[in-house]
Amino acid sequence: MLGSRIQWLFAPLLLAATLSGSVLAAGDDAIQFRGFATLSAAYSDSASLGFRRDMTQEGKFQQWSLAQDSAFGLQADVKLAPDWQATVQLVAKSRDDYKLLDNVELAFVSYEPNNNWRIRAGRIGSDLTMIGDVGNVGYAYDWVRPPVEFYGAIPFYHFDGIEVNHKTQVASGYLHTKVFYGKSDSRFIYAGTSSDFDLQPFWGAGVQFEKGAFTFRAAYLNTKLSNLGNEGLSELSNVLALYAAYPGVSDTLDALNIDTATQYYTSGISYRFANWSLLAEASLLDSEEPLLPSTFAAYTGIVRRIDNVAVYGLLGHVRSINASYQVSQMVPEPLYSISQSIFDGVDLRQSTASVGVRWDFRTDMALKLQWDHSWVTENKAMLWRTDSFGATPDEQVNVFTLSVSLVF
Repeated sequence: MLGSRIQWLFAPLLLAATLSGSVLAAGDDAIQFRGFATLSAAYSDSASLGFRRDMTQEGKFQQWSLAQDSAFGLQADVKLAPDWQATVQLVAKSRDDYKLLDNVELAFVSYEPNNNWRIRAGRIGSDLTMIGDVGNVGYAYDWVRPPVEFYGAIPFYHFDGIEVNHKTQVASGYLHTKVFYGKSDSRFIYAGTSSDFDLQPFWGAGVQFEKGAFTFRAAYLNTKLSNLGNEGLSELSNVLALYAAYPGVSDTLDALNIDTATQYYTSGISYRFANWSLLAEASLLDSEEPLLPSTFAAYTGIVRRIDNVAVYGLLGHVRSINASYQVSQMVPEPLYSISQSIFDGVDLRQSTASVGVRWDFRTDMALKLQWDHSWVTENKAMLWRTDSFGATPDEQVNVFTLSVSLVF
């Protein structure tokens, strides 16, 4: 698997090397360097639910932490020829499992024969949502972090493959359409265990319409979660296999094995008028897998800008739709209780109201302060760090965050 990933990732860079003579001929202007950074401290007041930005992080209990939102990134754009460009972006941030390739967020070659077509190949940002591929760039959005209810349960940020994008004028605006194909992988942590997985194939389409201050975006993704690596699940499956002749055990083994396609739908709008900005986004993860239940997520927000200060509010919600798999009571104990707790543990339901302020004290730097108040339903806290599957209280949690973001 690693060798295949390296081939996908470095194929565009090999192509770039063959065109390097064009870069040298073009001079220093052919290479542009950019960067971004966020230094952020977050505090959660819960002793039982550890706050985290997304499911790839460990989460922290009742302590100030720099881990959740702090990041540092560098990007190089190389003009290879009039129609060709190579882009590489490296991002350092808190990760559960540090691997060199994970720090490479982008590595692709793009070909733009005219103003209407763009083709990219390599490691590409999976910009299916309104945030696009700037989720790591804290300066790019007004709030401290993308809403956790919507983005925290989507632990993939790029894919290795190819994308074809077309732009045309429609109704005095611009319509962007794209199709893409490739593969991705990621890692999530829950109840003290971590799971690696592949998303392959990873294909779909997206549209975006822009007209003045109005933007609409929608996307569709079809993928299959495979090669799930989790030591606890592997051990449980091995033990259950010893009891395969017992009634209900074979069904439980099948439920622990993820092998069907999953659909992901998302759409969002944003509108700016005077000093106000409105936005909303919704998504549906459509799955028939007991370990990957269907999930609905949405958020809406409003921003009021006064000179170089922005005041904003957000309201997000997420809930599982079909997380109700019941293990047969014919499965012998303690295998029944262990199996049922795992299926119960993938459920999630919570809402968060956020208010904050952003001060652009320089044209390239912003100071942000945000308060989040979350309502987390009992035994449905998958977005938080917990100590056991499913066994979490019905709780309200406050998170306070102070951050400084910049671009250079």
